[in-house]
Amino acid sequence: MDQDLSRLRRFALTVGVILIVYIASGIELPNKPTVIVFGTPLDVTKPKFFELGLLLISLYATLRYWYHSWIQNPSPSRIRRRLRRGEFGLVRFVKDENELTNMIRRYLPGMEQKFTIRTSTRAEASGLFQVCKVEGKELLQIPWKTRLWSVIDNLDYTAPLWINGIGIILFLLTKAFAAP
Repeated sequence: MDQDLSRLRRFALTVGVILIVYIASGIELPNKPTVIVFGTPLDVTKPKFFELGLLLISLYATLRYWYHSWIQNPSPSRIRRRLRRGEFGLVRFVKDENELTNMIRRYLPGMEQKFTIRTSTRAEASGLFQVCKVEGKELLQIPWKTRLWSVIDNLDYTAPLWINGIGIILFLLTKAFAAP
């Protein structure tokens, strides 16, 4: 996971957990809370906008992480699916096959010795790429430990999406069934 995506992930997880804790604990701001910024007391006249702002930040973090992790970059589940079909696809040019083996080790641990990697170089306008084909007789026979690890990895990768989803749904349900 690249540096920018991990920062987006941390931000989305933090905002989602804050929203869930805020809603689940039933925190209510007083009518006129005072916030001290740089030694200056500020009176908040509309504290309900704090809740709305928290919801909008959570929605923004969710959409941004979804775009960058699922649309712009291939997700780990998509890469595993490609590996099981025997095609890794177009990857940036790598110097040796050890990097590709490390990628297989990352997404299907314990199975890197069962694959044969065939590459062919192709020049694109944006740089040098390799088309990688992965061959192996045991592509569909993945051990249960590797499958379990894959499920846990997929849950971890999608955690910012479903944690924020839970927070947004809790927020909407509490506002829908709140006493007037």
